[in-house]
Amino acid sequence: MKVPRGEHIRRLPSRSAVNFSGDTVNLRNVICACLIISMPLPAAAEAVALQEAGNAELTLVLNNLTVIAPPKENGWIVASLYSVTAFGECDGTPESCPKTTVYVAVSELEAEYPEQRLYLLPPSHGWKFVGWDSEQSASSVSELLAFTMEREVPAADLTAGWWTSERVKVRVSLDSATMDTLP
Repeated sequence: MKVPRGEHIRRLPSRSAVNFSGDTVNLRNVICACLIISMPLPAAAEAVALQEAGNAELTLVLNNLTVIAPPKENGWIVASLYSVTAFGECDGTPESCPKTTVYVAVSELEAEYPEQRLYLLPPSHGWKFVGWDSEQSASSVSELLAFTMEREVPAADLTAGWWTSERVKVRVSLDSATMDTLP
């Protein structure tokens, strides 16, 4: 083989480096890569079957939970509001329409083992969060959070429409929860 003038063939160094288009490739790495690629893949680890929770109400809640208000803190407690609406459609009467359940989660703040409660507003139609109204309970040492909700209740006279709005005040603490209808 003729070597063009000015080009020299040099002896390969002992590390077996070869020059391909200016890139130095270590032959040992190339051979190792080829061997690894040609090796059969190990069998996949056997998958572990997961147990189903088996709690239909919890499944419904966690799959359909909606945050209806940002969390609110008052002193040493925080409250969060969530809702879940039942599946279905109205079937000719207001009572047949799907109802919404509101969950009020109350927790102690900054405690290693916080006290926690979960309260449920009665299932009703069209629950809507109106606003937070924090107030301190004069008769209790624990903190209290209050908020206003609005719901749709079947009208007394259905000829004028199925629904009428009703506002309620809800007060929650780690000790208790109450709901009062507002005038």
